[in-house]
Amino acid sequence: MNVVLILLTFVTGLVDAVTYLGLGHVFAANMTGNVIVLGFALVGTGEISATASLVSLGAFMIGGLLSAHLAHVLQRTRHRWIVITLLGETVLLSVAAALSAAGPGFASDHATVALLAVAMGMRTVTVRRLGISEISTTVLTTTLGGLAMDVYLRRSPLGPEGLRLAAVLAMLGGAAAGAVLLRNGAALVLGLAASLPLILTVSYIAVVLRAGVDD
Repeated sequence: MNVVLILLTFVTGLVDAVTYLGLGHVFAANMTGNVIVLGFALVGTGEISATASLVSLGAFMIGGLLSAHLAHVLQRTRHRWIVITLLGETVLLSVAAALSAAGPGFASDHATVALLAVAMGMRTVTVRRLGISEISTTVLTTTLGGLAMDVYLRRSPLGPEGLRLAAVLAMLGGAAAGAVLLRNGAALVLGLAASLPLILTVSYIAVVLRAGVDD
């Protein structure tokens, strides 16, 4: 599961690189950043559109609500719940990549942001409902705080808290890779982002089947 979390955190870096650098200084995963950017937009600072931030915030909440519903329906079948969530993220990212390939435009850009934010909202709530406290895969504030506390108490970044350090590096790497690949178009970055949860889905199903788990 740790590998899944780290790769999904890498995907977050890719996604927010596309939305922030390519779609008008908006985040699909980092809602704290969106609220701050929205505050800037409301007072006319930085030539930032409030519309994109509002779209992202609303779509993220919709994704969270969808995930909460899935958790309620499927929480007794944990493996099926995880697979459906991963497939949902794959589909949403793939559609966003297709929209980006169609070309820029006000409607298509905002639709892309919305699809990505729904995916990130679903994942955030899923990770939370699964009871994973070490990392969230979409934001790092709490992760960094936990890492600092663990390093102080244990005098080492290794051990369980090593997952937090790996998450920080994964998001950093995803953002850097997204920024570089964005020069070749958002569709390329989002296509890569969509391929990773798909690979994770197939791998997870294979592991579950090998273990002989029914749910």
